Amino acid sequence: MAKVGYSDPVISSATTTLIDTVPAALAKDTFGPLLSEVVHQHRPKVVEKHGRDPVLFLGQDEILMLLEDYKFHPKIAVSEGEFIIRLPEFGLIAGGATLDEAYDELVELSEVYAHDFVSRWLFFRETDRRNQMRWILRFAMTPPDHRRALFSERTADASAAVPA
Repeated sequence: MAKVGYSDPVISSATTTLIDTVPAALAKDTFGPLLSEVVHQHRPKVVEKHGRDPVLFLGQDEILMLLEDYKFHPKIAVSEGEFIIRLPEFGLIAGGATLDEAYDELVELSEVYAHDFVSRWLFFRETDRRNQMRWILRFAMTPPDHRRALFSERTADASAAVPA
């Protein structure tokens, strides 16, 4: 019997996946080439242990492409000279003396929230917040220097703000 390489599809009866499936032992032995194929050649892979416990490997580009329709809709208000941004997707509120300060605080709060959400996923998956996972992944998989743009891409400037 010929040895199966990391790029050879293995159809698993456990998942009956149509995506190239790699046994976990082989994935471990060929992780570098497997990762290169997923990330650089944009070919998703499923890794299984003994035909069970399938895990989908996707590159960052593919994840962000899948989640690109999950847009954030920040609500901006000005109250007593302070800019307030409410982010309904995470249930967060940030503020600052300027719109830039408010956005900076929103990004910081979102990073803390996303970390907590993923760290406590077993808890959150049992609550009505489990549906936030799509937005959490969209935010977390976006490079840090592009995260603020996720919130401000729909807001042209402070003129979009409404009095509170």
